[in-house]
Amino acid sequence: CKCEDWSKVLVITTDGVGSGTDLSAELRGQICTTTFAGWVLLGVNSGNSTSSDDSSGSPLKPGVRRNDLVSNCILEPGCTVQGNTFIDRTHVCPDASIINCGSVTFASDSSFADEMEITIGAESGGGRDVRVHVESTLVDVCHKLGMGSQSTSSSHFHYNHYKPTKLIMNTICRNASILHSPMVTCVYLSPHSSIDAATSVSNVILLPESKIAKSCTVDAAYLQWKATITTNSSVSSTVLMECSEIGPNSFVSSTVLGPDSHLSAGECHHSLLGPNTNSHHQSLLISVLWPLGRGNVGYGANVGSNHTGRLPDQEVCAGEGTFWGLGSVVKMPVNLCDAPFTVVAAGVELSPQRVGLPFSLVLSGTEQDGGGGLNQILPGWVLQSSPYTIARSEAKFANRRKAKRHAWYTGWCIIRPSTIDMCWHAREELVKAGNSSLSSQPSGQNSLERARPTIYKS
Repeated sequence: CKCEDWSKVLVITTDGVGSGTDLSAELRGQICTTTFAGWVLLGVNSGNSTSSDDSSGSPLKPGVRRNDLVSNCILEPGCTVQGNTFIDRTHVCPDASIINCGSVTFASDSSFADEMEITIGAESGGGRDVRVHVESTLVDVCHKLGMGSQSTSSSHFHYNHYKPTKLIMNTICRNASILHSPMVTCVYLSPHSSIDAATSVSNVILLPESKIAKSCTVDAAYLQWKATITTNSSVSSTVLMECSEIGPNSFVSSTVLGPDSHLSAGECHHSLLGPNTNSHHQSLLISVLWPLGRGNVGYGANVGSNHTGRLPDQEVCAGEGTFWGLGSVVKMPVNLCDAPFTVVAAGVELSPQRVGLPFSLVLSGTEQDGGGGLNQILPGWVLQSSPYTIARSEAKFANRRKAKRHAWYTGWCIIRPSTIDMCWHAREELVKAGNSSLSSQPSGQNSLERARPTIYKS
């Protein structure tokens, strides 16, 4: 080992080893082929445990070995720091590992903290800025956005009382690991979390059992319990709530991803996605506000098309359980908040509009059907023609609810008083529209023609 000033390298030992004990044998066995600089607290383990593993599965003895440069670090007894190029301003706890990495550093002028600001909704000209912290719930986020009442007492953290904590160095907690990653900057890894073979990771907090893996690029992200970013994904300014996942091959920015949700093989920007929202195929979500989630995005769906040629200053408000069909094109602004569990059929081009008909089927219109090419809507189609969808969705949501810390607000039934109220109001509006259509027909028409059902266009 090498060091310009050994007086700045302090040795700390496990409990039971006195200050006058000869540690030369332990130092030779656990510390070797490493250059030190600055202040370093160097831990020596007096035991013989082998708690860390490399990628091949063979045990690695705790210690600091074959590192090009280690500076200004706290390396506690029992940690494994091996085969790295540069480690700076990092606290490695017992049983934690940094193995075969490039640089693991912490910027001295960093503002890295456990709270950040995310802009969702319109990308410019009126976006909604919301401050989120690492343990935020959707209730907290929606309250900050003015979407509902204040968070209940079930939420452990409230924005009115939360004070962000600024972090001053990397922290790798017990049983956490950073493996085979060329560039890691400003990170906090909770117990049993990991970064494995990531391309670049910066300004990231991982809560227990969360992970970033397989050639991902991540900047400014919070991963809650058991959240995952994997396989060639690029993520920035994003919060992944408990048991959510991004990847493979996803591009996500400025997004709040609700619990038990999954984005893969597509893009999502400036969006709020509620629980159990899934996009498993190549698709696009831009400026989508979907707080109740529980929907699906089909292959090739473009939800949030900026069709005006001006600034991207509009947004899409999606209702609970909305299904965006294959190849559908949704032009902003669109509001489906009062149309839960509506199906937008494959290939539909949904023009700017507001729909308030729950459980509907939205189809493409043509010039020949008398609607001037506007969309055709079948109100209540899901309830009448596909009730199995409701039963299947209830069972699916129950089976996929893995997020225990968010369970108090994600287990509501589909058919509930608020949903029934929306159906009742939609029916009243349809009755009024039907009566108005009949009264406007010429009095000379026969009763059969007047009784012909009205086709409602959006």
